[in-house]
Amino acid sequence: MKKILKYTGLSISIIMLTVSVVFIDLLINVRVVPVKYCIIAAVVLVILTAVTAFTQKWFVPGIITKIIAIIMIVVLIMGSIYLNQTRHMINKITTTQEEKIVMGVYVLNDSGYDSVDMLNNKSIGIGTAVDRESTDELIKKMGAGGFMAEYPEYSNIMELADALLQGQIDAAIMKTSSIEMIDEMGDFTGFASDVKLYIVVNLQLKWQRQKRML
Repeated sequence: MKKILKYTGLSISIIMLTVSVVFIDLLINVRVVPVKYCIIAAVVLVILTAVTAFTQKWFVPGIITKIIAIIMIVVLIMGSIYLNQTRHMINKITTTQEEKIVMGVYVLNDSGYDSVDMLNNKSIGIGTAVDRESTDELIKKMGAGGFMAEYPEYSNIMELADALLQGQIDAAIMKTSSIEMIDEMGDFTGFASDVKLYIVVNLQLKWQRQKRML
């Protein structure tokens, strides 16, 4: 009888350890609590499992820890089910969408540049606040053909447009839809007619949108 209770207790310990691993894995993946607390929970569960297994040498302590372990197993299973449902819910409300962005290299009409090749080794300004991923993708595509240039950075699209108008840069990389927006600004009225587009690249970028859970 004593051996049966002992081996039963050890089996319960193994089950508890397995359920604990599943629970902690879900807890980390769902990210409902900080990782440091997940680590603390893992350590506590390992200690409880070890205590349960160790106390099976004795009859009364073994019975007590068996009961506690069974309760913990039930709690961990219920917690794992909840976390798994939460993970599926998050996956459903997180969707991957595609956005088409048209980027271009713009120069002034009176700049004298008649082709993109003439901008080789010249200064092409870029913005850092918006459309940076699209800008880098365009630069990468241009560089694939052996094209080289300097790319001074500007914190916003208005500074970039002003630098082009002032002749501080030879060209500017902008999203084509930004030209009309700049043209409507008081200090940049007529900007759309002052510049010309030499290269258009359609970029299809993937992005994730996650709805807020209320």
